[in-house]
Amino acid sequence: MLIQLTAAIPGAPLSAGELPEARVGTEWRLEENATTFMARELLIADDRVAVWYCRVCDFDAGVLALPETLGLMSNDELVRYRQFHFEHDRQLFVATRVLLRCVLSRFGTAAPREWRFARNAYGRPAIASPSAVQGLHFNLSHTRDLVVCAVSACKTIGVDAEWVAPVRPTAVIVPWALSSQEALFMATLPPAAQRIAFYRFWTLKEAYVKARGMGLSLPLSDVMFDIRDKHRIDVAFKGKITDCAMHWRFRQFSVFGRYIVAIAGRSPPL
Repeated sequence: MLIQLTAAIPGAPLSAGELPEARVGTEWRLEENATTFMARELLIADDRVAVWYCRVCDFDAGVLALPETLGLMSNDELVRYRQFHFEHDRQLFVATRVLLRCVLSRFGTAAPREWRFARNAYGRPAIASPSAVQGLHFNLSHTRDLVVCAVSACKTIGVDAEWVAPVRPTAVIVPWALSSQEALFMATLPPAAQRIAFYRFWTLKEAYVKARGMGLSLPLSDVMFDIRDKHRIDVAFKGKITDCAMHWRFRQFSVFGRYIVAIAGRSPPL
């Protein structure tokens, strides 16, 4: 495996003042078996969390079409790959698995092909082997053609990425996903800003429930965020969610001017 460092390419905000711009650090290119892909690291002002992302178009076509030839994916992963009906979904799955394995190998001694994974009762993935790896947390998200991987050696971590659709959310999903306070705040904004605010709330909530490892068994409307301050994100809990807000830290940024990414981190134990 050969890692080549190249110049950084900055991210782009959705529009001025809407969301902090992603500060992109190192780009790197993996070359193995005559195949390549490129991924970018985000600098998020937290040296305990690493976040990497890539797009499907950052991969050689041969990697996406014939993942068996790369030798990185397990038999279980290849079975899952073949179960996808649409080609784009197969490509996104391969990109996700390859990025995860290569990022983990930057933090452990195992080669990318040696990692094995297990899932909890809610479907959250975790490292099963090598067994010598202790306390390394990761989480994944993908949307359209973007894949994001967050890794931490000391924090329970969750990440969510969403493509910002050009239409406002429907009246059905808003009361299901947002608290009454969040919905009231969103209603005070102009229509274009409402769209951005909804995806900001959504990604923050998804990142939190993914960090908890319980998926949508936790009601999204019982996690309440305050995003009025451009320099901080506050959280509160109600109803079925009993948690301590002071233990959580959240970060959010835009990528390529089309996606919003949110990260939730909590130091153990949960």
